[in-house]
Amino acid sequence: MAFAWQASRLASMHAATIVLRAGGIAAVALIGIALAPVWWWAIPGCFFSGVGFYMFHNALQLDASQMEPQRRGTAVALFARLHAGGQAAGVWIVGKMVEAVGTSASITLNVVMLF
Repeated sequence: MAFAWQASRLASMHAATIVLRAGGIAAVALIGIALAPVWWWAIPGCFFSGVGFYMFHNALQLDASQMEPQRRGTAVALFARLHAGGQAAGVWIVGKMVEAVGTSASITLNVVMLF
């Protein structure tokens, strides 16, 4: 809902600018979750992380739909397949990381990987 509220303003920006801002929002939110001294800090952290990743996803999807106008369906289908596969692999990898190094270190490493 927060992204949809600002979507018309964001639509006028270049996709790369949106991706950078989205990555920044998600990174700050994840750092907040990783360093949270109490559990309830995760609530706003998850909210802003979700907004950042939603912005990131929509900017990438917009680029995918504009890359090859003659083959738009193929481009969006390939984007969706790679996005879903990446999410599935990411859940598995982060699960293994949490077992090995703990939650805070896993989240911090994910923040580093955003950039």
